[in-house]
Amino acid sequence: MILKIFTFGVLLLLSVSCSSSKQATDEESDDNGVYVFDEVPAGDSFQIDKAENDLNFNFFVQIGAFTTKASAEDFAEESAITLKKELKIKYNSISNLYTVRLVELFNSRIEAEKIRNELWQDDKFKDAWIIKEHK
Repeated sequence: MILKIFTFGVLLLLSVSCSSSKQATDEESDDNGVYVFDEVPAGDSFQIDKAENDLNFNFFVQIGAFTTKASAEDFAEESAITLKKELKIKYNSISNLYTVRLVELFNSRIEAEKIRNELWQDDKFKDAWIIKEHK
């Protein structure tokens, strides 16, 4: 009996919430069924000054992470030839992975992003990302 009451309550709740969601969507859509986003006033936005936060960190571009050192070495050797850049393998004890990154370090995220974005042009390095470490 309690199960029937509980099930009925859940079904009733779902039907009410679905109809109100449908109604809200209809009210916030234009005639073509496209959602019209609420406008955010200019005073409600902010920008973080990245340069201020960069002072305590070095940034590296990492191009791979592997479970075995042999896999990391193979990838690093092949990538060094392709990129014509010096790479290093570093073991990360927290993730238990061997990481492959560019030797070059950057003093700002913006500098590192520029190199990472260049690497993204090659499908082999679409997974490149930036690592931030305390100085």
